[in-house]
Formats: sequence, C-alpha cells, structure tokens
Amino acid sequence: MAERVEGFNFEQRHGKQRVRVARVWKTKEGKHYVVEWRVSISLLSDCVNSYLRDDNSDIVATDTMKNTVYAKAKECSEILSVENFAIELAKHFISFYRQVGEW
Repeated sequence: MAERVEGFNFEQRHGKQRVRVARVWKTKEGKHYVVEWRVSISLLSDCVNSYLRDDNSDIVATDTMKNTVYAKAKECSEILSVENFAIELAKHFISFYRQVGEW
C-alpha cells in the first residue's frame, strides 16, 4: 500500500484517540436509549506530498476527525450498535477523503 520513493516506503497512519461521544434516542413510546462511546480513529493514507513537498493537504486533521465523530453521531436517527457506528464512520472517511483507504 505504501508508495516507494528513493528506497523509502511512504505510508502514513494517523488518527485521533479517545473521542468521547454520547447519543440519546427517544422512541415513539417515550423510552430513552443512551449510549456513550469512546471512539478511536486510525487512518492509513497516501501522504508522499507531506514528506517530499511540505504539503499537508492530504492529511486529515485530528480536529476534523473528532468533529466528524460528533456530526455522524448526531446524524444517526435510529438506534445502532457501536460496531455499526464504526462502519458508518469508516464509510464516511473512505468516501469523503480520496487519499484514505485503498490507493
């Protein structure tokens, strides 16, 4: 997955740890469901420009990752498990950021 330049593998893993997010869902019957998750994100991205051209535009900022967790949790209109929430986050990152995921 890493790009090889002058004998070096350029592969960047970056992320954000311990993002605490809570979500409350209220059913039509008036029941409340509360979850609190501690989310960690680890992205593998194409980042050769960061090393060779001092261009960090391909790096997803940690604040962006944190704010994405909050925004995606808010968008979840139906009750879901932490595993399904992780899948939604992964889908977002690989579809929104071309440099993340398979390249």
